Amino acid sequence: TFYDAETPEALDIIRTLCSTPVASDDEDDKTEKDLLAEPSAPASASPSSSQDILFVSNTRSYLRALCGHASEKNNGGGSASQNPAHATGPLGYGALAKLSPDQQVFTILRHRHVESFATIQRLVTVPIAESELLRLLLQYAVLVLGNWAIKSMYVYDDMYEISCRDLLLALLIRSGAAFVPPSQGGAGSDACTPPASAGLPKEAFRSATRLSLDRVSHMLQEVAVCSSSAWRLKLPPDAAFLAAHPAIQRHFDQWWKQRLQQVVKEVHQRRDARANPQGSLTGGEEGKTKDASVAVSPALLQLAGRLCSSALKTQGALTFQQLRETLNSKNNDFLAVADRDLERVLQTVAIQVGTVWLAPKVGNAQMDLYRDCLIEVLKKQTQPQSKAAIVQEMSQALNRRIDLPDFTLRKLLRELAVNESGFWSFKGRVPESGDGDVPLPPVF
Repeated sequence: TFYDAETPEALDIIRTLCSTPVASDDEDDKTEKDLLAEPSAPASASPSSSQDILFVSNTRSYLRALCGHASEKNNGGGSASQNPAHATGPLGYGALAKLSPDQQVFTILRHRHVESFATIQRLVTVPIAESELLRLLLQYAVLVLGNWAIKSMYVYDDMYEISCRDLLLALLIRSGAAFVPPSQGGAGSDACTPPASAGLPKEAFRSATRLSLDRVSHMLQEVAVCSSSAWRLKLPPDAAFLAAHPAIQRHFDQWWKQRLQQVVKEVHQRRDARANPQGSLTGGEEGKTKDASVAVSPALLQLAGRLCSSALKTQGALTFQQLRETLNSKNNDFLAVADRDLERVLQTVAIQVGTVWLAPKVGNAQMDLYRDCLIEVLKKQTQPQSKAAIVQEMSQALNRRIDLPDFTLRKLLRELAVNESGFWSFKGRVPESGDGDVPLPPVF
């Protein structure tokens, strides 16, 4: 195929790939509204580099996944970096502009892991008020030395690794806090940058968490840089943001103080459980109950909600049992979550239609209109229907012609129904016990 190097798409690829090389729930009583209500001082110039941002995340693993070599060992990354699900590949400004503002903020954080407020504000492609941007950051990220780091629950699926990453961020804050200048002026730019000798020793963190060396390296490289055998946050403290938003700084100072105490206990408990996996099996029902009380936490339930939401978006309608099996396949922490707790979590991220759970919306107004109509049509099914019959019913319900491409329509149908010899049957249909009704086979 001929490719025109003068097109905007070519410029987007060049800007994306040709750049500089890459070297919780128990919060304060203050709500997000309280934090955003306090007037802020005008922020000064961005402390970040004048060079453009490099929008590349795990490109090597991404290319290996495309070429079918995702299982090869990557010297720089851990096991997660070899997983095609984590190999996100490059992100261009053109792709970013197609997303909603909240999706843009999340995507920037997911690719960069930690970034300054000024850079995030510059990268968002649509005008957004500072208060709205702060609201989104408080939803998806935590403040680390004046910069914003994506919450650990959006990076890892394992509760132990989530605790380890929070521990890492807390230690990086503690090692770099002495070099944050006071909020009331008087400090030059040199005071914002810790000396090369300051930082967190890699071996100390590995010894505390007992993670593999590759896993520790991968976790450190996401948020930190190495200098003279010590690791520090990849960005210097953002004194301008801290001075402009003292309420947010005070809030996270208190939050990190509590989180550090909590995460140290979590790491000790989970580390010992991993080191002695047979311990919980020999303790009888009493030990099992104790482990469950430790494991089930608001953070675990929040993670369960995120994983269920992701599964529904990628796999379509699923039964409760299928969602339970999906969670249990991630790690054993979810075994401690009771069915009633999981059902309460699902009610916050999904809707139940018949015997299955569905993602409430797909995020596109036109697609949601057709999707909602299709759900109503399928709910009324008494027997499998052909695609033409379903389209006719949708057209009558909406009083308009269904102008969806055939590929898009089939994608909606596969999300909500199963094809049985050319006829579509709703996944959530509850079989009746009448004489003329034949129960549908279970959906696997």
